[in-house]
Amino acid sequence: MHYHNTATQSRSAWTEQEDELLRQAVAKFGDRAWATVANDVPGRSSKSCSDRWRNFLSPDIEHPRKSPFTEWEVAVVVLVRLTDHRRARTGTTAKQPGSQ
Repeated sequence: MHYHNTATQSRSAWTEQEDELLRQAVAKFGDRAWATVANDVPGRSSKSCSDRWRNFLSPDIEHPRKSPFTEWEVAVVVLVRLTDHRRARTGTTAKQPGSQ
């Protein structure tokens, strides 16, 4: 049995290989035994496996792709929104192209 140290585990984007390992583990163990499933997906916790399955990979999700955006595109939008929110709180603004 593998135990994952979540304190040192990085939260990197899921790879296609990890997605495939998760699909295989869910096919083998079902979508309820997440601790057992996570043992077949190195570096991922039971919670991250469960979240990935329920939010992205499960065939029960209605999606052509769940989102018209890639994970990277979503991350960029989130980062821009956070940056704009911080600017609004501090009263700073970004310079517009062509402005002095």
